[in-house]
This record gives sequence, C-alpha cells and structure tokens, in this order.
Amino acid sequence: MQQWYSAQGFTVDAQAATCQWADAMKARDCKYLDWVAAWRNGMRNANKWAAERTNKQISATQRMGASDGKYGPPEDYR
Repeated sequence: MQQWYSAQGFTVDAQAATCQWADAMKARDCKYLDWVAAWRNGMRNANKWAAERTNKQISATQRMGASDGKYGPPEDYR
C-alpha cells in the first residue's frame, strides 16, 4: 500500500491521512468487501480535497490583490 501511495505522487502525509480515514470509517461502522480499495479511494479523496483547499486559498489571495506584490495603501489614499 505504501508503494502504491508513493507512486501516485500525492502530497498529503500518508500516515496522517490513513489515521483520519480509519477513524472516519470506524465512526461510521463501515463494512467494505475490499478494505484496500476503500483505503485507496480514501487517499485519493484526501489528496483531492487538500488540493481544492489550496486552490481556494490561492484564489482568495489573488482576489485581494495580494499576489501582484503591490502592498500598501491605495494610490489616492492620503
């Protein structure tokens, strides 16, 4: 499983994502026929959601104008 995870090029910490996924599955009392396939799906989701959060943070920064390097008061501010 570790080999598979490494081969995917994921950025989320595998140990932390696995612990979080396992806790969520236990809390829901999930019963899977193939736990390894369920884990792979959980790892894909964890990395997808992490990327979505990162993209939201970047776009929020860009909307504020912070990404253009022009920090300080507006030009007409006195």
